Amino acid sequence: MPQGTQLSGLGVTIQLPTGTTVATDSTTPVTVSSGVVTISGVAAQAGNSAMLPPVYKPATSTAPGTLELVIAGNFGVGEFATVNCSTSSGSTPPTSSNVTAISFSPTDQLLRPVTGLSTGVNVTLIP
Repeated sequence: MPQGTQLSGLGVTIQLPTGTTVATDSTTPVTVSSGVVTISGVAAQAGNSAMLPPVYKPATSTAPGTLELVIAGNFGVGEFATVNCSTSSGSTPPTSSNVTAISFSPTDQLLRPVTGLSTGVNVTLIP
């Protein structure tokens, strides 16, 4: 992807480690609480980005929890979202190696899939 190329949006699914959850409202289907996921970095700086409601799937006995995000706008490559999580007592806190993006689908300004990009996760623990 050439330097300076703008994205029209992206979709990403994040896999959460065991014991890590996101706050939800007491609704059915489960709704991620306001403020849990915010647009940040290059997507926020663009000033025109919008996010669909995040989709949280809690962990089950056979599958880890996931969080799906879709952000549209006109932004470059870089940080695009901040997610606030909680970890239950006795669980291993999230790290940049145990919170993983299991799918990542960026699109260019013509809504074509962008190849050659990958995503990473940066975890900051707040006591």
